[in-house]
Amino acid sequence: MNLLKTQTIQSVTVKILFFVCLLVCTAGIHLKIGNPHSIFIIEQWKAEDPIIPLLRNPITDITSTLTKEQKTQLTNRLISFETKKGSQIAVLVVGSTGEWSIQEYAVKV
Repeated sequence: MNLLKTQTIQSVTVKILFFVCLLVCTAGIHLKIGNPHSIFIIEQWKAEDPIIPLLRNPITDITSTLTKEQKTQLTNRLISFETKKGSQIAVLVVGSTGEWSIQEYAVKV
């Protein structure tokens, strides 16, 4: 009798674990596709990673906000700072970070 009871408990345990795994996988799919009717309250994944330009110069101005003179002056100051202190500073000007907060975008950059 104990053997039958043990097998039944093991069978039920396996079924419950399978159900939980299936539920977790389904939650991931709902979040990845951004299902608004998902029953899971978890932060949804971002649609895309932000576009991050290659670092080629100390100043990267995608929006053309800075004039040529401003870029030159700022570049000279950044190079001077690097020479004196050893630390590098770069400036990136973008029009939008999309769905990303400034902090998230900064970490990606």
